[in-house]
Amino acid sequence: MTILQEREYTLGVAQNQKTAQLQIRVTGAQKSVIQRAAARAGMDMSTYVLSCVLSVPATQFQDAVAACAGPESRFALAELNAWLSSVLVGELRDAIAAAPTVALTPLLANTIAAMVELACAQHGMVPPAWTREIEPLDEPAFGSALQSVRL
Repeated sequence: MTILQEREYTLGVAQNQKTAQLQIRVTGAQKSVIQRAAARAGMDMSTYVLSCVLSVPATQFQDAVAACAGPESRFALAELNAWLSSVLVGELRDAIAAAPTVALTPLLANTIAAMVELACAQHGMVPPAWTREIEPLDEPAFGSALQSVRL
């Protein structure tokens, strides 16, 4: 089980707790259409509507970034990198459109921004604006203390 899967499994109950309500007005016919579509998808109406509105790749990206801010950040960063490398260009564009929503240290914010920029370069797309809004570090940071692996 990957760290992301473990996090989803262990925090699933807390993440799925509903703390707010959204009410929309629809016609009776619209409600019937939504009910039938939800039933065909095997979901309740709320879950169905949320799945249509909220992007799965965007949620996966935000969850992966949140895992990076946790105690197993080293492994979570590797998983985020693997995930960014595996998504298709359309999914990537959707996933990274919004900046991370969790509080990140300057080093972690820069690391994640660099990973996103690299994934964008590999797909031939322009990185999202939020990556340019992250303050650069005062001093360079290296993944290893070994001088022989530095430029």
